[in-house]
Amino acid sequence: MALLFSVQLSWLLWTLKPLGKFSQELSAVEQGKSMQLSTQYPIELQKVAKQLNTLLQTEQNQRKRYRNALADLAHSLKTPLAVMQTQANLNDASLEQINRINQIVAYQLKRAQSAAGTGWHLGVSVDDIAARLVRTLGKIYQQQQLTIDYQGDADARFKGDESDLTEMLGNVLDNACKAANSRVLLTVKQLPNSLHIYVEDDGAGVPKDKQQQIFERGMRADTYTQGHGIGLAIVRDLVDSYHGTLTVGQSSILGGAKFEFAFTH
Repeated sequence: MALLFSVQLSWLLWTLKPLGKFSQELSAVEQGKSMQLSTQYPIELQKVAKQLNTLLQTEQNQRKRYRNALADLAHSLKTPLAVMQTQANLNDASLEQINRINQIVAYQLKRAQSAAGTGWHLGVSVDDIAARLVRTLGKIYQQQQLTIDYQGDADARFKGDESDLTEMLGNVLDNACKAANSRVLLTVKQLPNSLHIYVEDDGAGVPKDKQQQIFERGMRADTYTQGHGIGLAIVRDLVDSYHGTLTVGQSSILGGAKFEFAFTH
């Protein structure tokens, strides 16, 4: 009986081994570590793997075509608008309306380009994107002698599109650099079921009565004197599209503003 049990257990483990491999590869695709499933499976699973690969490839190609079309549209709209802005006979009211159109075009295109809800298999390393943004902004604000500290998490992953995360994190980090006196702190924490990103600065902070207004299109806090006032609105829309949250408060470490992203898995 012991021998029979051992044979049956070995046979069961051997027959279930392809399912374990299939589950591992599917998890890798879901986390963005792999783009396709292998086809080295028994006949029963080969068709499923092939159909999933076809679905993944189709979705990737469609998203790429969609983004290219939106980029072409943005370029075709911005060129005539830029020409109109150079006209010498335009009054202030006309210039204001042209700027308004520019803002609306940028705002709506950013919303349309988001991959939230469509790229279930997407997953990117937060550490790579955060480190790249810190290096870039450090060079941009080098003359201001600004220190950007980064406390990362090598295992942190964002379940979404790389360009979306770059847009969200880049906007908030850039605002923090503009508002800071000398220091910005970026912290990334990966929890079992959620991802948290904190952006803090040592500037004047955001007054409580403006902590919700700065997320509205066309509005910005007094400490953020540059830009068109649509960056944080785009960020808030992108965060909402991923069913995440974005809150602003006061930093207990630096004393200025503290923005917190939270995404659940």
